[in-house]
Amino acid sequence: MIQQRPRYATLADMRRYLSANNDDLSGAEDDLLTDCLTIAENQIDEYTRRNFVAEAGTRYYSRWVANVRNTALYLEDGVELYALPENGTVFGGDGRRIPVGSIWLEPRNAGPPYKILRLYSQFVWVWNTDGEIAIPGTWGFSLTAPPAIQSATLELAAYVYRMKDTGVTDVAGFDQAGQMTIPRGIPESVRRRIEPYRSRSGGAA
Repeated sequence: MIQQRPRYATLADMRRYLSANNDDLSGAEDDLLTDCLTIAENQIDEYTRRNFVAEAGTRYYSRWVANVRNTALYLEDGVELYALPENGTVFGGDGRRIPVGSIWLEPRNAGPPYKILRLYSQFVWVWNTDGEIAIPGTWGFSLTAPPAIQSATLELAAYVYRMKDTGVTDVAGFDQAGQMTIPRGIPESVRRRIEPYRSRSGGAA
């Protein structure tokens, strides 16, 4: 089994969705359904180049990888910041504390998510030798998946689930099913639903 907890839709959501569409289910299929949800989430993330459930953590930037222009630090492709912690602290590459209240998050009128951390004029991004910028935050597009992403996850997971009864396309191993087919591509109805959320840059754009 793929070891990842589905986040965009629950197992109960999946069972209700399939039952409403006249799929016969047994209690023994829960692991398989969870795998299908995980596959659907991964395909949606890959297509949109986004993570729709933000997670707390700290990201680190050395002088060799950080994209800094004057007072602005630009996050790399595929990384989006949902929020900085209230009353938290960002550490510059020289160990200096930078209060989050002294950082503008951009785009100012369109976020979250954000792609740029711009310092107030009294601060500057600097590094000591071997120093790193440390940014604690909640990273991702949103705290919970938007309704369109949730419904697309269920539809795509159901599509993957039904592939067990069709011919082989791409194949993955599963503990409870031995092998299961995974479809190439995404159904057009799912694609249309998630297309507005697709990032051109792998970020907020």
